[in-house]
Formats: sequence, C-alpha cells, structure tokens
Amino acid sequence: MFKDSIHVDDYGSIKETLFKFPSLTKNQSSQSHIYLFGDDVNSKISLCYDVNEDEWTLKKLPETSQHKFYQCSAAIALSPVEILITGGGSPPKKDARIYLTQKNDILARAPMNESRNAHAITLARGNVFVLGGFSGKQRLNSVEKYLVKEDKWVQMAPMKDKRHYLSACAVNDEFIYAFGGFFGSTEQEINDSIEVYEVEKNQWTYLTVRMKNPLWACSALAISPNEIILIGGKNTNRNGEVHLFNVVNKTWKQLHNMNQLRVSHKSFYLPAPNQNKIYVIGGDYEMSCEVYDIKENKWSFISSYNTLLGNSLYSFSSAMAVSSSTD
Repeated sequence: MFKDSIHVDDYGSIKETLFKFPSLTKNQSSQSHIYLFGDDVNSKISLCYDVNEDEWTLKKLPETSQHKFYQCSAAIALSPVEILITGGGSPPKKDARIYLTQKNDILARAPMNESRNAHAITLARGNVFVLGGFSGKQRLNSVEKYLVKEDKWVQMAPMKDKRHYLSACAVNDEFIYAFGGFFGSTEQEINDSIEVYEVEKNQWTYLTVRMKNPLWACSALAISPNEIILIGGKNTNRNGEVHLFNVVNKTWKQLHNMNQLRVSHKSFYLPAPNQNKIYVIGGDYEMSCEVYDIKENKWSFISSYNTLLGNSLYSFSSAMAVSSSTD
C-alpha cells in the first residue's frame, strides 16, 4: 500500500507529463488512480488501479451508452475527473472523447483532423499534443494540438520522421521528445532516432545522439527537467531494459531491468518527495504489474488485474488522474 502519492506523468499508451498539483503539506493527501480503457474486443470495459490501496476494479460502460472504447487509442488526464481519449480503432478514427471518471460515461468532443491509432499523446502549456501513429493507409509524422478550452484541433509542424507506436513525453513544459516507432511499410523498419519539438517555436530538430536500440511501443517518462526514462519496448524481441536519458548532456545510462519483458505496457511516474516511483502495467504474458523505486534502483511486483480480466492490455489506452484533498 502506497500513501501520499501525486501525479506528474503519463502518456497513455505511450506516456507523459500531465498536470502539476501544489506541493503536498502535512495536512494534505492525494488519491492516484490509473485508468485503462478497453480495445475492440473489450469495447465497454475499463480497469482502474488505486495506487494508494494497491487495488483493482473493473467497470463496464452503461448498456444505454452509445459509446465504446477503441483499440490503440491514446489518453491523457485533463483533470482528476476528465480523461481525453483520442483516435484508435481499426480502421483508425478521428474521434476525441472525454471519459468522466466519477460518472463512468463518455462525452463527445471535436474530432481530430486526421484518423490515427497507436499514436503518442502529451500535454504542454495547457494544450494536448498528439503525434504520429497510423492513418489506416500510412504511418504518420503529423502533429495536432488540442486547444482544451476551445475544443479545437490545430495542425502543427510535422515530425521529421514518420512514427507509428512511438514514445513521447514533454519536458519542462517547453519541449516534446519523440523516440522510435515504425517508419516504413514493414515491421522491420524501426526508428532509433530522437527528435525534439520546441513548443514556443513550433519546430522539430533531430538529436545527433540516437537510442540504444531501435524500439517500438516502449515508454518514455520525464522524471525531472533534465531526465527521461525509457522503458521496455520491442525490436526483434520484447525487452525489459530501462535507460535514463540526460537531455542536457545527451547521454544514456542503463538502470536495473524490469522483472518482466514488456511491450505496449502502460507507465506512470509519481514524483518525490512522496513517491519518486514508476508504475508499469501489463504488456507481458503473465499480465503482471511492477513498481520501480528510482532512488533504490529496484523493481518490485504489485497487485495484478489478472483476476478481473485475462488480457495483456497491449491495445488498451491509459491515463493517470490524481485528486488532492485537505484532511
């Protein structure tokens, strides 16, 4: 059981920094919940992990609801009670919807300009960015920004490379880093390039340094203004490696491997001083979940959802939401 945790990070099926809460005081506590939304087979099902209690629950959308979940969507929390779910499906869709965590229901929002699935999603300067993915016809390098208050999508400068099943995260609310993903017409054409987007200038730049290996469906999490952790993913085989990338020095450092090999897993960062831990859900044959203590450089198993649902969650979308309360 983990107490007093706050959230700074997710990036859906492939994850990132969300929204910041005031620093906790002795009189405050927070509740952190990880939500996972079904695929085309489990189109009405969502899972919820209570981080504080280390407990799982399963919900189904109301039978009267016209909505359903789509595989390979990307989701991000806009508030503790609202999660934006974008795209997904086969064929891919333009849909954007809000999942209401307290009502277990979905509201339609303005659709994206392009259909996409297996894309990345992140938040910077109060707006949501979706990157890359697959249109149903081709892998994408396009980027769209969602103006939350206006319920409007705007096309932004495209990435240099096409990226399907990429990983991305925002750093310091100023930059977005994009890693890996498929770029060609076959599953053997996997990127090892890194590019960075400067939000203020609407401009992408290649980094000269490359990833340790070409990967798709890994996780990228910003854990400080200078550091990104890259977790798991797949090249020829799934891997359990964890690497720390310093965005200032442009250097890589290998950390302790996960207990399991994972691809298309869901990863979330809960910052210090109350946690400084990373939670990883699914993406393996055993349907296991782990937590990584950054200070101790150690992975430990946590409760699994496998008694509720027999699914590795490869094509589920996910987001973490946090609510703070005063005792």
